[in-house]
Amino acid sequence: MRDRPGTTLEVILNAELARLLRQHGLEAEAEQSVQAGGRRHQIDVLVELGERVVGIEAEFAPARTLRADADQRLPEEPLRWRGLPVTSVFEIVYPERLRKLPESRAREELASCTDLEFPQHSLDIASLGFVESTA
Repeated sequence: MRDRPGTTLEVILNAELARLLRQHGLEAEAEQSVQAGGRRHQIDVLVELGERVVGIEAEFAPARTLRADADQRLPEEPLRWRGLPVTSVFEIVYPERLRKLPESRAREELASCTDLEFPQHSLDIASLGFVESTA
């Protein structure tokens, strides 16, 4: 089959990211809705870490609204997921090249991705290790 350009949505990558985290022994779910203060908060990925939960807010580069979106995910009233507090939200920037993939290649490409970016770090998802960002 010829390699054709496509469109991979952020929600597809979020689901694949959660799946990869589960493969590495973490409790993770994508596109979760959490209630607090009478409002619904949609979080891209939630990861259970012992007695707490961290959220992941992800966006394609250039991720102009990522910081503001992440800040909104933790309201003053504590969020709880599976009875545990959501204590922090991390930001991930998906490289623009992943957006242009056919959806059928999202799993393979994300699993070997070495250029996911955090504000201060890059994540090598293939090894789940951190390396200092050169950006």
